[in-house]
Amino acid sequence: MSPSNRLRTALREWLWLLGGSSVVVYGGSLAAVSAFDGDFLRAYVGFLLFGLGYRSIQLGLREGGVSAVRDRLDRTTATGAITKYGLLNLGIGIATVGGVIGAQTVGTLDIWRMAVAGVAMSGGYVIGHVGLNDAWL
Repeated sequence: MSPSNRLRTALREWLWLLGGSSVVVYGGSLAAVSAFDGDFLRAYVGFLLFGLGYRSIQLGLREGGVSAVRDRLDRTTATGAITKYGLLNLGIGIATVGGVIGAQTVGTLDIWRMAVAGVAMSGGYVIGHVGLNDAWL
């Protein structure tokens, strides 16, 4: 690879990394603040943005960026897309419920509500991860 191609590749990777990281930080902040406010919908949007920022970093750094997205969309069936995005949304929804319950429980230190929050957040993460990455880990 020529030096100019390496530079272009490095710049493109940095742009994906910075752009995706910005979305991750904004989404995570929105989710956290909204969970403490008890606002499920805004917390859900925050978790969704977090996941999309995370995925954009993966696409840009490991999977070839926009061309990889186009190739994947060309190969995706309707059933596959419904399953993938259904799992992603289900996982984010469950994790959001856990996040809101956990944030609302901090002041009371109710062990059972904290346990429910932890199970929901962990379970939602695993389900969303399968939807986002087609893999458990």
